[in-house]
Amino acid sequence: MDGRDESRRRKIALAALGAMIVIWIALGGASFASDRHRPDPDAVTFRGQSAVDGKKVFQAYSCMDCHTVVGNGAYFAPDLTFIYRDAGPAWVEAFLASPGTWPTKAVVDMRIDMGREKGEIAALSVDDYYAKYPGALRRVNERGGKESLMPNLPFRPVEVPALVAFLEYTSKLDTHGWPADIVATPESRARARATLEGAPGQGALAAAPAPPRPPADPAARGRAKAAEMGCTACHSTDGRRLVGPTWKALYGAEVSLADGSAARADDAYLTESILDPNAKIVGSYSASLMPSFRGRLGDADVTDLVAYIQSLK
Repeated sequence: MDGRDESRRRKIALAALGAMIVIWIALGGASFASDRHRPDPDAVTFRGQSAVDGKKVFQAYSCMDCHTVVGNGAYFAPDLTFIYRDAGPAWVEAFLASPGTWPTKAVVDMRIDMGREKGEIAALSVDDYYAKYPGALRRVNERGGKESLMPNLPFRPVEVPALVAFLEYTSKLDTHGWPADIVATPESRARARATLEGAPGQGALAAAPAPPRPPADPAARGRAKAAEMGCTACHSTDGRRLVGPTWKALYGAEVSLADGSAARADDAYLTESILDPNAKIVGSYSASLMPSFRGRLGDADVTDLVAYIQSLK
């Protein structure tokens, strides 16, 4: 009797172990099943760079020391899981191209037009893009042209589209509701509105200020245009090295170029650099970082920008 009981218990244990193995195999297979609709990171690309490439860039720059993705990482800076879905590729690319400053609407509009021309952005117009990605319009209206807390990282030309691809991939993840949306209560919105309307010159009842008149001085107009187009996010005016060469004491100086030659930074050189930035690359800087402003700036705008650069002694 004892031997038969021992044999029966052994059979039950083996059957239970077999059932556990079958369940483990089934669960493992289900985790890779196509019906889970997981995006393929190799298939998510932007300008020839895949989400896998972007993840490597994301890790190389230790982005998670400040940011989070699906809640993982640090909490000093915003969660980036759905930044692409909210603001779209043009805004993300515009910000990454000069992360020290929030991009202005003029800069994002230019990125939208460039993406549409190349077939990289499926939008019928600039307005259509902002309708699809309302977070982009909200950001340029609230923060455009202001300094950001993010370091002005010197991304290489291939790294920016790689990061765009990675952030598109994260936006496609099914996170099952994480991170949760923060929704203000009606009471908190009412308090905020009352505070805003009580501030001097603020609120819905405050009269809209008249648009400023353009400065009479060409250098002053150039300074305003540089701020509007986000030029000073990449070019410092105090000698600091940013994404592009500094404008301080640039006018009239001899510039060493990447091909070993030199050029004088006169009106013709600066005009060409604005309209065809890859024509002459300054030594130690990368090509294709700066977009062409041909067709996006008028002759008068370019002249004003050159006058502003000339004024920066």
